[in-house]
Amino acid sequence: MLTQQTEHTYLIAQMTNAESALLFSAADWCDYLGTQRAANRAFGAQLQQEWQPFSVPSALCQTVLDRVQLHLMGSGLAWQNLWAHTLRVIGNALRLADEATISDEQAFLLATLHDIGKLDEVKTGASHALIGALAARQLLYRHAPKFASNVIERIADAIAKKSLQRDPFRRLLHDADKLDKIGATGILRRLSSDAGKHSPAAALRYVADDLADFPSMYHAAAQQLADLKRGFTKQFLGQVAPLIARRG
Repeated sequence: MLTQQTEHTYLIAQMTNAESALLFSAADWCDYLGTQRAANRAFGAQLQQEWQPFSVPSALCQTVLDRVQLHLMGSGLAWQNLWAHTLRVIGNALRLADEATISDEQAFLLATLHDIGKLDEVKTGASHALIGALAARQLLYRHAPKFASNVIERIADAIAKKSLQRDPFRRLLHDADKLDKIGATGILRRLSSDAGKHSPAAALRYVADDLADFPSMYHAAAQQLADLKRGFTKQFLGQVAPLIARRG
């Protein structure tokens, strides 16, 4: 029988080998990880609680979603991890949209576009927030003529991190994005990145740092999900503490 530590070592190895895998839902990950080991089953069950499924609200949303995916795929860099993160942020945003008094369509677009500039930042060094805000304006003014210009500007400002703290778009994006830093999704996000592949221990220490610095949520539903994710993260990190202690 495998020890708990050995099971988690296998689980972590599977995640670090998934940098280029097309794993874009909790079900994809559960199939990939399998159910033969208890650690995998527990991790998959947690993923299914955290990863919010969603439906695309409109044809406009589908158009923008497709444009963003094509942009990331055309970067010449590994895009899969970032795309999975984007899909999770969309699910989070839609879960919080009613409480935030933002329409599903607007919440979807905000979440879809929020990291469109991330890989451009890797290549150019320019701020991904500013690149993303410019891209959001270009796409929405072109494809969403029914939107009032002030709505487009509020979405772009939230992506650029230029909104006032009380702005509902800023608050929605804050919660939806930060939620993906911890929990099973935060762990797999770190481990299935290029950095995680090269140093699982360092990736897990990043998760520990994110947990220690995790902010308060603006929305009650986000806080509830954060509490669930926080508890799992603490438990998981405790189970892999010897690995985290390793340097490199």
